[in-house]
Amino acid sequence: MQVLNESNGQFTMLTRPVIFTEKVPALGSANCIGLYDFSAYVFGMRREMALEKSNAPGWFEDELSFRMLMRLDAQPTWDSVMTPKNGDTLSPFVTLAATA
Repeated sequence: MQVLNESNGQFTMLTRPVIFTEKVPALGSANCIGLYDFSAYVFGMRREMALEKSNAPGWFEDELSFRMLMRLDAQPTWDSVMTPKNGDTLSPFVTLAATA
């Protein structure tokens, strides 16, 4: 199994990209490693984007600051796991159980 792709320096597992994040529990805990198909995940804008400007942060330097405000929501496109006629259940998001 190739872990580090020499051509671009990206970590891969079985040709899929590996993404490291601090958002998951410690290694060995439940849900510490997952396989995700982000094509089954959708984002929606909950309100229009707003662009604001202000000269307050740079009042003495004659500068403007801008910020963009957005409100987003996201959810899987599947309501539940799929159970085919023959075989195990399927899901676009799978995580590992805790290890002893």
